[in-house]
Amino acid sequence: MIPAAAAFLWLTAALSPTPPLAHPGHTSYAEVSVDAKQRQLQVSLGMLAIDFEKTLSRRAGQRVNLDTTKGVEKMIEGYLADRFVVTLADGTKPKPHFAGREDAGKNVWVYFTISLATKQTGERPPRPDAEAKGSLLAGVQLCDRVLMELNRGQRNVVEVREGAWRRYLTCTEKAQQHVLRPTVKPKERGA
Repeated sequence: MIPAAAAFLWLTAALSPTPPLAHPGHTSYAEVSVDAKQRQLQVSLGMLAIDFEKTLSRRAGQRVNLDTTKGVEKMIEGYLADRFVVTLADGTKPKPHFAGREDAGKNVWVYFTISLATKQTGERPPRPDAEAKGSLLAGVQLCDRVLMELNRGQRNVVEVREGAWRRYLTCTEKAQQHVLRPTVKPKERGA
């Protein structure tokens, strides 16, 4: 289910003034939140279903239907690995793991996770609280190029949250990548 806040922000982003080359249909919205215990990002990505199907079809060289095409989950996972890229502070680029999708009228929401485990800590650190007191996002780079190969003027709005820290990023053809620099240390959150 799409959270009310996400639906509101999606609508707000779609109706907000856009660059001359874009229109509301050329905007995607992603919510990215940190699950510190699992050391992963949980991502909800909303976009026009017809645009997503067109993009997957071009990549596959055949017509892709989100509801009927066999193996569509692997296609989505592969697409996200190329177009929604997270680079950890140590240079690791973990692959997204598809968790599901939800149809919402003309839009589709895709859910996936991305591991925050670094090369030094391995895939499963023994205890998240053994992590340094800083943020899990410090120095992480996020690049959202979803649908940019299809729509000229595509604008991707990404809301990133870790505890009380929250940022809204806008990824465009000219500004695809952002380095995250959380300003609130975990022990100070909620104070």
